[in-house]
Amino acid sequence: MSDPSAGHGGYVSFEDFFERTFDALLARAIMLCGDRDRAEQAIADTYVKAYNRWEQIGAPWAWAVKVMSRELAAAARRDKRRRDKEVKRMLEVPLPPDMLPEEKAEFALVMRAIRQLPRRQCQVIGMYYLCDMTQREIAETLGIRRVTVAGNLRIALRALRHLLGVTAPAPAEPGDMLVPAPRPAPAGTRAAVADPVAARLLFAATWLARGSRADGRARARVREQVRAHLPEGERG
Repeated sequence: MSDPSAGHGGYVSFEDFFERTFDALLARAIMLCGDRDRAEQAIADTYVKAYNRWEQIGAPWAWAVKVMSRELAAAARRDKRRRDKEVKRMLEVPLPPDMLPEEKAEFALVMRAIRQLPRRQCQVIGMYYLCDMTQREIAETLGIRRVTVAGNLRIALRALRHLLGVTAPAPAEPGDMLVPAPRPAPAGTRAAVADPVAARLLFAATWLARGSRADGRARARVREQVRAHLPEGERG
């Protein structure tokens, strides 16, 4: 999956931005929250905000993943009772028709693994590896301390390495207690797969995005939500 963060000049219009980033943004939202309906609502709200501030946004993709992450974090805080009682089930999402059986098995393994994480760990690791947010940005988004972010990252990485059967990368420099693993390159680039956990998460995000693109129904639902908030003369 190519990283669509080409800067404002890389998108000829808001519509171009929506079309080129929708599937990747939805994939990341689903992996952050594990709920397709909540993910769609979060990215619909994000695109409405992007439309209203389009001329002021310098790097739309980076801006959108951060706003989407804040939307999901706010929704989780509002819905704490449901979150605490939520029964984790296998999320039903459309997958591309050309997906091989072994790829489906790998996808299911990754999705089961991240859904076994506590919600906070799932949020943190998704923001770090899939949304390319720094620990400081994650802390500000979730309203927690940076050291808490680092601790959740370390625990989540340890759990995912066990669940996915991957080997840990080289340790951080001595004394660097806040860095749980080498920082990956921006999500979706070749260098990002240097960390095996990042590679598996990006694999799942890629297939989610391709499934969304092939299915098209989520795109249509979100487009209608966004259009409903646009000025009447611009809803064509």
